[in-house]
Amino acid sequence: MPARPNNQSQTIRETAYFSIFEGGNAKDDIYIIGDGNLINGGNGEDILGATGAFNTLNGGNGKDDLTAMSNQYWPATYNSLNGGNGNDTLRTVGAFGSDVYGVGAFLSGGLGKDQFQLRQDSDVLLSNTSSYGNPTIQQGDTIQGVFDVITDYSAGELIDLGATTLRTSPLGLTHMWPGHSHITLGDGEYAFVRGNWDGDGHFAVQDDGADTMVIYDLDPPNEYYFEYSGSVVLVGVTDTSTVNIGTIAA
Repeated sequence: MPARPNNQSQTIRETAYFSIFEGGNAKDDIYIIGDGNLINGGNGEDILGATGAFNTLNGGNGKDDLTAMSNQYWPATYNSLNGGNGNDTLRTVGAFGSDVYGVGAFLSGGLGKDQFQLRQDSDVLLSNTSSYGNPTIQQGDTIQGVFDVITDYSAGELIDLGATTLRTSPLGLTHMWPGHSHITLGDGEYAFVRGNWDGDGHFAVQDDGADTMVIYDLDPPNEYYFEYSGSVVLVGVTDTSTVNIGTIAA
């Protein structure tokens, strides 16, 4: 990539693999298709985006907008979005196949009042065979899927799921076969589940767990497959009254 003056805005559109892209002190607009890339926004109100897997986007200082989109060739994408200093917006978009699990994106807003817009769909299910035949989720069940993970959620930060109706009744199940029971939500509903995240694509349901999962069902026509759901783990969050689910202003 050719050198540019540090204070000059730049727009980059490339397909690349395992490459490094550096912004400067101005408002940079960088979008990369490929895997394993590092994109540093630097100072300024940057717009950074990547489609693929194992990409890392660092906003740096300023009010940044970061987006990671999934690549259908990967069962899970393990992208990382780091807002840095400033009031940042972190976004994920994607759909994943049946019976796959892992992390869609790790999201860290950093310092500032950040907001998150999540649009992931995956085969979120109960993988423990003991759940087969039960009408609702039970203590000790294991949720499996491709999860987004917010590692530093602060009370009151806005999370936009494309679903705005809180499900207060128990989460039902649609049983396919032992070890594969779908969690059922109505269109536009979301629900909180307390438990413990294993660091990858499994979440143990436990009332006194250290983490909270939010499972959501996108309103049509935004959902990718009717049995699939979105999911995000809020690491270290146990008080759901502090979680702000809403809609990011256009």
